[in-house]
Amino acid sequence: MNRNETPSDCSTSSLTIQGIDDRLYEKIQTTAKHYSLSTNQFLLESLRKMVKLEKNITHAKVHHDLDFLFGSWSEEEFIEFQNSQQGFELIDKDIEC
Repeated sequence: MNRNETPSDCSTSSLTIQGIDDRLYEKIQTTAKHYSLSTNQFLLESLRKMVKLEKNITHAKVHHDLDFLFGSWSEEEFIEFQNSQQGFELIDKDIEC
C-alpha cells in the first residue's frame, strides 16, 4: 500500500497529544506553513518519518523557479481562472471514504 492509499474500510484513528508548550506549538505551526501543509498533515508526515514509515517530506519542498510569474495575471484572468476551478472543490459523496 502506498502512502496515499488507505485500508479498504477507510478506518483511521485519532490521537490527542497533551503537554504542548507555546514554543513548540508555534514552531509546529510555522514549520507546517513553511511546507504549505496543514498542521495535521505536517504532524502525520513527521510521525511517519520518525517511525520510518516514510523517508522524507519530498512533495513539500519549496521551489522558487516560477516566482517571476507571481502577480502577472490581470484581475480578469484571475477571476476567469477562479471560476474555472470551482467544480474541483466539490466532494463526490459516492466515492468519499
